[in-house]
Amino acid sequence: MRRLEERKKKKADKKNSRQGISAEVFGQFNVKVEFQPKVIPKDAETKDSIKRLIEKSILFSNLNRDDINIVIDAMEEIVTTPGQDVIIEGEQGDTLFIIQEGEFDCYKVINGTQTYLKTYKPGEFFGELALMYNAPRAASIKSKGDGKVFGLDRTTFNNIVQEAASKKRKYYSQILSKVEILAEVDPYEKEQLCDTLKEEEFTAGSYLVKQGDQGDRFYIIAEGKLIAEKKENPSAPVKKVFEYKEGDYFGEIALVKNTVRQASIKAETDCRVVSIDRDAFKRLLGPMEDILSRNM
Repeated sequence: MRRLEERKKKKADKKNSRQGISAEVFGQFNVKVEFQPKVIPKDAETKDSIKRLIEKSILFSNLNRDDINIVIDAMEEIVTTPGQDVIIEGEQGDTLFIIQEGEFDCYKVINGTQTYLKTYKPGEFFGELALMYNAPRAASIKSKGDGKVFGLDRTTFNNIVQEAASKKRKYYSQILSKVEILAEVDPYEKEQLCDTLKEEEFTAGSYLVKQGDQGDRFYIIAEGKLIAEKKENPSAPVKKVFEYKEGDYFGEIALVKNTVRQASIKAETDCRVVSIDRDAFKRLLGPMEDILSRNM
């Protein structure tokens, strides 16, 4: 565990050897080199604390188990004192921080005056934008009281966090390319769609949705086979009414018509699906409601 002053002194010693700053995404500080995972020794309790933070954070939502372990090993525990600057606006940044303990106030100079913007609390992260875009720090972050954060270096962030997000987006793009109704969606909208998808796995025989339930998600099959089952009335037998395969979709009726599920969907084999919630569906696929309605 290191205090912030030690880290800042080390950064200051390197400052004169640095080249100019580029605001271009994946610029000179993000040039890929052979990645050697960084390992900072820590006890099991600290590793568990970091893991819990990572699993709750959207920033790390694309990581698999191996990626998570690499990030945990690379994270550095840093303690802060009241009023201490963690990030200073305008400085070059090479670390993002996720909060374990304490609160941290964010300030930005607006019209020549340092203006309070917000307070970050445990579980939240800050400092990622400077790493993603090679830009100077956009605001200052000050420790409100005693605190503890975990810092992740630029190299690990680029090679693990950014790379995982890029791979996941490519994977989702391949899934979406198999969905006929999305053929007319432009590339930018597809990228936005990829960023909103939630991935889930189901075992053979399990139900994804039940007839009569309120629907709040639109599903696309990534792998496997599913079947739709329906009862015409409470006393009627269950009938198989449709079979789904990779690239098919379901759940649009409940979202377009704002009704309950019209059928139950069961996994015929082990399967993987991606889904979009109601708000994202309306925002990104709203213009396609006429097509969806015709396909019903």
